[in-house]
Amino acid sequence: MDLQNKLQNISAQNLQLVTQNEDLKTETVNLRQQKDKMEAEWNKLNDSRAQWSVDAYCPKDKKKRECKACQKNWIHLQTKCYKVNQEKMITWRQAQQDCQSKNSQLLLLNKVPKKITTSVEQFWIGLSVENGKWRWINGSTLLYLSKPLVDGHCAAVSVNNNAWKSVDCNGKSYWICEKEPLSL
Repeated sequence: MDLQNKLQNISAQNLQLVTQNEDLKTETVNLRQQKDKMEAEWNKLNDSRAQWSVDAYCPKDKKKRECKACQKNWIHLQTKCYKVNQEKMITWRQAQQDCQSKNSQLLLLNKVPKKITTSVEQFWIGLSVENGKWRWINGSTLLYLSKPLVDGHCAAVSVNNNAWKSVDCNGKSYWICEKEPLSL
């Protein structure tokens, strides 16, 4: 009798393992299908992003594509692309976030490039006071200190005299974004 009970237990365990194995096979098939579907969606998104890049940098004009180093409404000067934002005034942090959403950053110069013409008086640049030091948004420290060090202050460049000034970061100003041009 003892052998018969053991045989029944082993048979029951075997049946349970066969059922678990079948369940795992089904789950594996489902996971492979999900993976294939996700890869197809990923490829579709990549294609869409690539098409956006082509459309942004190589717009169609009269059925012909002409590629440019900077996107439409950006200005290409020397080694950078610039986007002058003078429709509304926003805080320094909002300006930084807007530039980041455009895959760019606030201007990293202490003056507005000469070829950017505007009637606006000042723009945010990528310089602020952090822990008692002027820091550029790329992490580098300003080497010369000609403005007061007040935490919560950011830099705005004056177009009239091309000098920057220390301004409360919560104040509002226009801004300029910059980024690398497309390599053509």
